[in-house]
Amino acid sequence: MVEVGARADYFTWEADGRVLLRSDRHRKRPQLIPDAIATTDQLRLFIEVDRRSRSLRRVESNLAQYDDFLRAAYQRSFPDWKEPWVVYVVGSSERKKRVARVAEQRRVGGHRWAVLATGAEARSWLASKLLEEPADNSVRAGSPAKQTLASDAAEVLRTTHDLFSSEADLVGVLRARQPKLADAWRRSLWELHTHLRAEGAHGLR
Repeated sequence: MVEVGARADYFTWEADGRVLLRSDRHRKRPQLIPDAIATTDQLRLFIEVDRRSRSLRRVESNLAQYDDFLRAAYQRSFPDWKEPWVVYVVGSSERKKRVARVAEQRRVGGHRWAVLATGAEARSWLASKLLEEPADNSVRAGSPAKQTLASDAAEVLRTTHDLFSSEADLVGVLRARQPKLADAWRRSLWELHTHLRAEGAHGLR
């Protein structure tokens, strides 16, 4: 019993509906409500239990919400620097392949993700992350995508746009204090934006 109690102290578990997540980037999108959140000293797992009635398009939409949240709001909502994972638990090996394919395409904000078959595989993988037991190498999982210069530059533009959309007075302050520097900065951003659009960078407006 002592060992079981000690192992239970390795992590915290918040069940369905206890935590709502929202990204400020897309205010019109519905809130994210993970089926569970498990947290250790180093990790935070956002766990989604896949339902067969959910289409792959809805899975992709759900992952897009996580993408927005992890990019724009995760560090503000959880300022403890714990590494986030998005974890899908699915009902069959075939469903696992399909959901993993969607996750690979979406990339989930460049963060880590895993797709687990329910049963022994899910138990083994979760135990490896939460209780530091040996891992199951059959799990489909993704590491942070290697960022190209173009994707990094596009992310700078997106975050700059989000910052000045929410804090419009900052532009006026910069122009009042450093007018030449502010104008040069804006020209540089516009040139970067024009170049990235010509290159077809994803997600630029």
